[in-house]
Amino acid sequence: MSTALYCPSYGDPAKTQVHRTFQTIQALSERLGVSIQSAVPEGQEPALAKAILASGDQVVLICWEHQHIPPLAQAIPTTDATTIPTRWPGDRFDVIWTFTLDPPTGRYLFGQVPQQLLAGDTDTTI
Repeated sequence: MSTALYCPSYGDPAKTQVHRTFQTIQALSERLGVSIQSAVPEGQEPALAKAILASGDQVVLICWEHQHIPPLAQAIPTTDATTIPTRWPGDRFDVIWTFTLDPPTGRYLFGQVPQQLLAGDTDTTI
């Protein structure tokens, strides 16, 4: 199983590398020896979801800007009765959304993990 890291494209690579989304996962990229993929710009979240779903058996980490995360998440086929928040609060930096493949259905189970890494992080989800 391979690993993939994604952040939005901001035009050219030099401009992308100075954005927070790239910088947030840069140390992880270096540690894992995995390049950050940034071929898709913000506003094209369904295209990103489609590309990731077509890429095969990978563990994927996406670092995206808050307001664009719900549309990206909603473009991922989830199991029946899944509710994904339609808005990500601008003051929440302490939650990870997870998608785990359910092999019998070929759809994904949605989850939320409060990180609780820093002072002020809460144990609540969005």
